[in-house]
Amino acid sequence: MDQANYLHWKELVRVITFALQTQEKGTVLRRNKTNVNLSLKIFINAEFTGNQDNRRSIMGCLIYLNDAIIGWNSKSMSSATLSSTEAEYVLMLKGLKDIKFLFMCLSFLKMKVNLPMTLHINNIGAIEMLDLKTNKCMTKHLDTRFHWIREFIDNHFVKVKYVKSED
Repeated sequence: MDQANYLHWKELVRVITFALQTQEKGTVLRRNKTNVNLSLKIFINAEFTGNQDNRRSIMGCLIYLNDAIIGWNSKSMSSATLSSTEAEYVLMLKGLKDIKFLFMCLSFLKMKVNLPMTLHINNIGAIEMLDLKTNKCMTKHLDTRFHWIREFIDNHFVKVKYVKSED
């Protein structure tokens, strides 16, 4: 914060005002009746070329801890993608980084989390891209940093589930 300026100060005041105005509100975390461990799941969705100015996709995600929303995000992607399937696949990377970070924080606090955690996505094509055998040449243009998602699935750290857009 050596380079803090007026915008930083204004944002800090906004955050403090929000905290003071909402101090009676909160998230209720209930223990699972069937399992003592915590469960983490994330829902992700991308709107292909949703940003009309630069034609980049808009991504969004919801993170649940024991069926209570603990995090959410919606913003324009930092790079353009060639299809809705590719946009969702790239978003899976961001979602997995978020859920892995939360898993590590909870583990540091000596809390047990059920594995595999669940990533919900509404794009069958993105789910099929996770299969290395069927997509050797079709995903060659994707950077290898996106393919480490497969390692998490192979190690049973996370499982990917299809969810209909209406749900």
